[in-house]
Amino acid sequence: MIFSSYNNYARGVAILVHKSVPFQIIQTIQDPTGRYVIAQGNIMSHKVNLINIYGPNKDMPSFFEKLMLSVSTLEGLYIFGGTLIVR
Repeated sequence: MIFSSYNNYARGVAILVHKSVPFQIIQTIQDPTGRYVIAQGNIMSHKVNLINIYGPNKDMPSFFEKLMLSVSTLEGLYIFGGTLIVR
């Protein structure tokens, strides 16, 4: 389990990987405000980036710009998951 949280009452994301999946973690990147977590690793010699996002409840293009710039520097495949609430 890889997670990032802000506090007990607001925000938080997690990535769960079943124990039968041969995922070897290289590094994790955790957002200090609990909005995203990235687990970079290998699955059977393939570089994979597991990314879980809890998007802001309001229009914040700068959040996504910063996140995508960070993600674009990582090598390998990307698997995104998460929640985005648009009002």
